[in-house]
Amino acid sequence: MLGAAVLTCERLALPWSMLHLSKLKKHATGKGNAKKPEMQAAAKARWGKDLGEDEADAAWAGAYGLDSDLFRP
Repeated sequence: MLGAAVLTCERLALPWSMLHLSKLKKHATGKGNAKKPEMQAAAKARWGKDLGEDEADAAWAGAYGLDSDLFRP
């Protein structure tokens, strides 16, 4: 799945980046070893929605990209 996403970004000349899970967890919860329920609780606090484990991880990955200078010109 990751290969397909990277290939699509490359073909469309879109920026992409790899992100270590501990960095994502630290961004979301303040600690790099957060467990799934903590990621979900942080998502609920930020967006007011109950998200599944994978949904919360995906939402935080998107938020990390938007919150950082990673993709800004």
